[in-house]
Amino acid sequence: MTNQQTKVQHYIPRFILKKFLNSGSLNFFDKRYKKFLPKTPTGSMYGEYFYEHDDFNPNEIEDLLKTRETIYAPLVDKIISKGKLTLQEHETLIEFRHVTYYRSNEFVGFHTYKKDRGGGGSDQRSDWRRINGIFELGNLEEDIKRSQLRAIQDVINRKDAAYQMSALTPICIVYTASDRKFAIGDNGSISIGEEFDGVAVIVISPSHALIFPKARTALELMGKVGATNQVSTIEYREIDNDFVDIINRCVCERAFEYYIDPNINVSSSIEVGSKKSPEKPMGA
Repeated sequence: MTNQQTKVQHYIPRFILKKFLNSGSLNFFDKRYKKFLPKTPTGSMYGEYFYEHDDFNPNEIEDLLKTRETIYAPLVDKIISKGKLTLQEHETLIEFRHVTYYRSNEFVGFHTYKKDRGGGGSDQRSDWRRINGIFELGNLEEDIKRSQLRAIQDVINRKDAAYQMSALTPICIVYTASDRKFAIGDNGSISIGEEFDGVAVIVISPSHALIFPKARTALELMGKVGATNQVSTIEYREIDNDFVDIINRCVCERAFEYYIDPNINVSSSIEVGSKKSPEKPMGA
């Protein structure tokens, strides 16, 4: 690696992680070692030279993401404060949704066979690559990084097929938790329900999660409120503890290595299974 490359490259942006601070640290559970550890936003949810590849300019993805994060961060804050979004801002919100997945450890982990998502895992990987014109050249890890850069660039340039479909239904539901808090994982975003009729979830704070309905569900919801694809539609819904726990359980189960649980106060390292450790860390 050259000195030009940034060593610590985050797959979950720090402007999101900072919202999970509790007395200066994060309640960080490492699934690899089954331990709770206090972490900082700088020291969690990253990989060393995570986005680097010999075919790229140094920091090519890292610098691109930093530039876009200066737009995403105030947009997220605007949503949390219940500000109204223009259609252009909603399109950027949809961009944030797809970039959040493509930049994540989930994306890399899924395509490098760290974990299947059900019985169709291999088929899903092949389909995604075929749709996006990604063909293995003999080095899977290098291929994944090439596809990651292309996917991020295509979303930002509005050429990504998944982004274009999402842009047809500019509707987002903001779930607000009043008691229990949302957890965030290294997966960035999660899908709940069937791909066509389900939802994509992005946790943006301990009290807020963005819910993007997919395809037919989105069209039905827009029809109910009389919205069109020329109008940004944001709905705010307060949800109960059981629903928060369902989302948290999905985050925990689908994270590849670790997640942040804002429901537990951690002052020192706690090994799961010890007397100090809660029996159900996710409240599930």
